[in-house]
Amino acid sequence: MYNGLQQSYLDGFDMMLSGYIPGAAAVEAVGRIAVDLKKRAKSEPRSFFWVLDPVMGDNGNLYVAQDVVPAYRNLVKHADLILPNQFEAEYETFFEPAQIPSP
Repeated sequence: MYNGLQQSYLDGFDMMLSGYIPGAAAVEAVGRIAVDLKKRAKSEPRSFFWVLDPVMGDNGNLYVAQDVVPAYRNLVKHADLILPNQFEAEYETFFEPAQIPSP
């Protein structure tokens, strides 16, 4: 779908919100789109903002396959805002220590 939007010159997005994505390949595809949009916006700082909600599970259980977790983990560094719930933030040290904001 994104390729079709690009071909039609309908890919000038200011913001992207990504949420529940059940498969690792789809998470990676969404990540490639967001990274592409961020690269294109580099010439205009603050012209693109990516909100990543890594919907993976809650109450001690994953909703997604295990391979989705590392796929999301690889995207965290590219997102402008990350909205995990407590379970997602804590799950198998989802965030690398350098990514955890200090109080």
